[in-house]
Amino acid sequence: MEKKLRFEDSLDLDKTIPDLIEQSPNGLVLKLCSSSLSKIPNGVFSSSDIAKELSSLILNDNSLEELDNDIYKLKNLQILSAENNRIHIVNSAIYACKNLQIINLSHNDLTDLPNDLVFLSQLKQLIVTHNQLEELPKVVYKLKGLELLSMASNKIRYLSDEICQLQKLIDFDLGDNELTCINSKLFTIHSLKTLAVQGNQLRNVPHLMEDGVCLRKLDLSNNNFDFIPVEILELKSLRHLNMSDNQIMRIDWNERMTNLTSVLEMNLKGNDLNYFSPLILQPLRDTLKILNLNENKLDCLPQQIGDLYYLEELYAENNLIKEIPDEIAFCTKLRIINLNQNKIDSLPVEMKRLNNLHILELANNNISLFSNTLATLTSLKKLILSHNEIEDLPLEMSNSTGMEYLDLSFNKFKTLPYCAYSMIKLKVLNLQNNQLSLLHGEVGNLFELEEIRLDENILEILPKEMCKLSLLRHLSVSNNRLGKLPKEKYLRKLEVLEYLNVSGNYFESFPIQIKSLINLKSLIYNQYDRNQKLEELPEELSQLSNLENAEFKYNAIWQIDAEPLSHLPKIKSIHLNNNKIERITDEFCKAENIQNIQVLSLNGNLLTNLPLNFDLLANLKHLDLEDNPVRLPPSTVCTAGNVRTIGSFIRRAISRNDALLLRAFELLKDKMNKHELRYLAHKFRLPEVEVTAIEKKHNAKQELHQRVLAILHLWRQENGEEANVERLIHILYIIGLEEAAELIRANLIYTQIVKF
Repeated sequence: MEKKLRFEDSLDLDKTIPDLIEQSPNGLVLKLCSSSLSKIPNGVFSSSDIAKELSSLILNDNSLEELDNDIYKLKNLQILSAENNRIHIVNSAIYACKNLQIINLSHNDLTDLPNDLVFLSQLKQLIVTHNQLEELPKVVYKLKGLELLSMASNKIRYLSDEICQLQKLIDFDLGDNELTCINSKLFTIHSLKTLAVQGNQLRNVPHLMEDGVCLRKLDLSNNNFDFIPVEILELKSLRHLNMSDNQIMRIDWNERMTNLTSVLEMNLKGNDLNYFSPLILQPLRDTLKILNLNENKLDCLPQQIGDLYYLEELYAENNLIKEIPDEIAFCTKLRIINLNQNKIDSLPVEMKRLNNLHILELANNNISLFSNTLATLTSLKKLILSHNEIEDLPLEMSNSTGMEYLDLSFNKFKTLPYCAYSMIKLKVLNLQNNQLSLLHGEVGNLFELEEIRLDENILEILPKEMCKLSLLRHLSVSNNRLGKLPKEKYLRKLEVLEYLNVSGNYFESFPIQIKSLINLKSLIYNQYDRNQKLEELPEELSQLSNLENAEFKYNAIWQIDAEPLSHLPKIKSIHLNNNKIERITDEFCKAENIQNIQVLSLNGNLLTNLPLNFDLLANLKHLDLEDNPVRLPPSTVCTAGNVRTIGSFIRRAISRNDALLLRAFELLKDKMNKHELRYLAHKFRLPEVEVTAIEKKHNAKQELHQRVLAILHLWRQENGEEANVERLIHILYIIGLEEAAELIRANLIYTQIVKF
């Protein structure tokens, strides 16, 4: 775990800094990351031994605004990284660090770089991404030893002709700037191997680009190209071409495409591509390993795809493809095929030759019958068939004993296919949204299972054999018809289970055996209209000492109290949306463990007030009180979510309400007779025993006003924060004491006017 330090100006760092020094083959390394530094500690420079031997100074993730003058003392510094600070100026004194080879100033506020950088003749890597540069600083053109230059995510609009001076440049990143063209002089740098200009406003490339004879990686993604420039086709050394997220509709054959004999990866994702000439694949046959055609408008894959003998990864997700060509069987090195979100209804028998296939994704297609095509693919590890119309898998797939991830969700399975019980290496099984009514006990033989999703089925029982899955960490069975869970003596065997979702089932009461899942971190028990709802949080929660997240939405819980949540030392988030919660007790806020919560979600309840000590929840980062009739504090204060502000507002409001209430009591004490007082006590719903005791204590006629005050104070005591002036006025109107009600209202209005 990274050690976080906060250096105060008064701290003697001459003793502290030596303890932070690390030895590397190139010299001493000092890391002062995430230390809330506003300046480089003096101790870095004051020790002559450190200043002389320091080779790397890492200052990432602080609050530095500049690099100090004393940096010149670090004569042997080779690496300087001050990423993610607030630096707006680089001090000229840096010129004295003549051995610097790498400077990283990413994620700062720089608008320029000092000319003195020109003296850094050893500098090989300059990284200034995510700053405020509007042009490439002039000094950069003079850094003739640069091999890597990264200026991504600035506001650079153009490159000067002087770029040609960087004749040793190998890797140049200008992604996410405001370029509309690329200076052709860039391609006179024959050492350039990687050029990234993604996320600009380019429509074309310069004619001289073909001179970039050594260019191996070119990223033109997320620009405005509607064709592949012919100049790119002259780049005979090109191995990686990324033109994703442009507006290319067609790719027609061009004789220059025969030059693309070295391309290993081609990315055309996210275009409007509806046609590309099959001839394009011919020059790629001996090299192409990765082809990405995701998110286009292709209605077929060409038969010539079978010519790509060395293809290892094929991505054509989210197209209009209706069938897979038989010729794909010749791509025997294929490891990954992603054809999600197409219109495929069957697989060619020839696919059984793909003996190296590890991942096959066919989600969101039109497959209803799944043939035994894949039965011989024993290398298959991940199979995704979700959102189809499949009812069963062939028994022959029992040979897929290496399967680790099987997603059959959103289909028409009525039981887990028998072949799946032989997939003994399965780690993830997803059967959500099917028609499962039965799960056989053989599922307990899948000993390596870590995650099972069975939500949205019609299961009435879980087999006790499932509890033999000692590695299971995630179990989700929401919205089934379960009336009970396996007995505690079985359930407790799920010793590493961390996530359990049993929402929306038919439990008559909370399954108490859940308390045996001592390592549970997240428990979801949301109930809906058809289900038996809880009126309070189950006391069994108190035994889940590792619980971090509790969700009990759509129940009938009426209040939040300290029990049982106060027994959960690791609780961080509580979700009680759409219950009937009317109050949060002060005891809840005062409980030590609860004060650690970071998320409290209570939208859709009946809360009118927050408790006095709500600001004790000092670690709260997210508070959701939407769709509650909250009056204290008002919704505008609650929405801001600052617990300190909320607490301050509540305290002021309660103090003001107390003062108003006491004033109202004084006005009322001489305004009613004993019969009206008795009727008022009845409307207050006060305990009869206590009312009678007050009447006996103040039974004399001249003590009536004392009896009135005693009854009013009892009402205040019984109702707490809900006993306010508005409520009192409302009750007085109900019992016919309009004159007294108007008197108190007039006093309230007068008080508000005076305050204004």
